[in-house]
Amino acid sequence: FKSAMEDFKKEFPLFAKRGWGATVKAEVWNGRHAMFGFLALWITAYMHGHGLIPGGQLDLSQWGRLADLGGNKPIPNERAIILIAHVHVLLVSVAAAIAPFSFQDRLLLDPGEKDPE
Repeated sequence: FKSAMEDFKKEFPLFAKRGWGATVKAEVWNGRHAMFGFLALWITAYMHGHGLIPGGQLDLSQWGRLADLGGNKPIPNERAIILIAHVHVLLVSVAAAIAPFSFQDRLLLDPGEKDPE
């Protein structure tokens, strides 16, 4: 891993200087996202098992091609709800990477900041 990081720094010095690529911070964020993925899986299973996610299909006359799985078969409500929840989490993650609050870990390095070992 360390040799791959060094190779990346040699090939792409401007990106590496800002923290792009395989860095310690990226690995920390990757681990957090993996933990959240498992949490989302457990919450979804719990909600599904207890009937908290409504069943049924999306109405193609209202949603059109957005809800079409092919052959005029609509997406189930469960899948649509889970999809929108994951899109929300993705947007929050992107916002945290682009403009983190002062108390949050940063994904990218500030100018002159060293990557933690």
